Amino acid sequence: IETNRHAIDSDEIRDVLDAYRDSYERRDVASSARLWPGVNKAELSRAFGTLARQEIDFAECSLDVAGQRAKARCIGSLQYVRRVGNGSPQTRSLLWEVELDRSSGHWLIDRMTAQ
Repeated sequence: IETNRHAIDSDEIRDVLDAYRDSYERRDVASSARLWPGVNKAELSRAFGTLARQEIDFAECSLDVAGQRAKARCIGSLQYVRRVGNGSPQTRSLLWEVELDRSSGHWLIDRMTAQ
């Protein structure tokens, strides 16, 4: 049963990461905030407002699940096009570190860093 719970958690966490990536690509602040309740919505809205387009590629994610908490480390890239100025696509390789929490009954992002 423990292995099955881990598989279910892993699938649910990957679904949250995919949904966040999709909301980020749509530059949808409300959707992003539902997945990451603690995100600074004003800051995210400003950041999204500077972009004409963006795409995230999580090439590989490793998960570490411990009860109601989990950590995901995803390597990949961010491609974006600024709304003003240089209109050519810019690409950055990044490492995302995501902390998730399931205390509300379903997995949500608690903290995220990208470098």
